[in-house]
Amino acid sequence: MEKEITGVYKMVVYSDGSVNLKRLEERLNDYESEGVSERIKQIADVTKFVEQMCSTYPDSNFLDVEKYTTAAIKTVAQAYSVTVQTVQDKCTRQAGLTKSEFALYLFELIKHKGKENFSLDTEPLYKAIVSRTNNKTDVQYLRKVLINNFA
Repeated sequence: MEKEITGVYKMVVYSDGSVNLKRLEERLNDYESEGVSERIKQIADVTKFVEQMCSTYPDSNFLDVEKYTTAAIKTVAQAYSVTVQTVQDKCTRQAGLTKSEFALYLFELIKHKGKENFSLDTEPLYKAIVSRTNNKTDVQYLRKVLINNFA
């Protein structure tokens, strides 16, 4: 019998030993995704997970974003029933980025969230990812996800 993920939770453990669980969305990505590559869907899910963590913890810094990115990659890998290395490869090598660059560009995107002069077209993370695809559906999907979560 194949295991099915029925929910994804964020667990916070405090120094006094108390624990707080918060259910994340049923699916990290709830946008229409027909014709979108698994690569773009998984990258979008990683960005959305990290954005959710930073929204929960608004004082998050770059080191936090690196940790959230690692956790997001693991969560997305589990959700798609693939290895952590598969998702990480899609976020890094296939986007022409190192893991640190991916986290840095995602951190910059988060810092720019909601700014009046926000332009996705000038964001290094978006530019890096779309420069590596010829699929218009992938580009439209990624654009929609990032604008809905960061603009």
